[in-house]
Amino acid sequence: AFGEAHKDDEISIDYFAVSLPDLLVFDADLNEKNHIHCTYLIALGKLGLGLHEQAMELFAYILAKNINHNGAKVHQDMIGYFLGK
Repeated sequence: AFGEAHKDDEISIDYFAVSLPDLLVFDADLNEKNHIHCTYLIALGKLGLGLHEQAMELFAYILAKNINHNGAKVHQDMIGYFLGK
């Protein structure tokens, strides 16, 4: 529910954030990063409900947006292993 509620939020930098130097160095699109994170939470929820095909589609979407998303890759491989794909 959290992922669905917040995936389209507009994110802005909190200038008192501890991670501000990292954000300035890597120049990340915070809205895109939030969207991917919320989609990941939705995919984990689908996985927990046993909706494996829907979870696989969401993990594939996440990896298309960010190939280095370790959580999505691990869970995608885990589903494939258990379903024999």
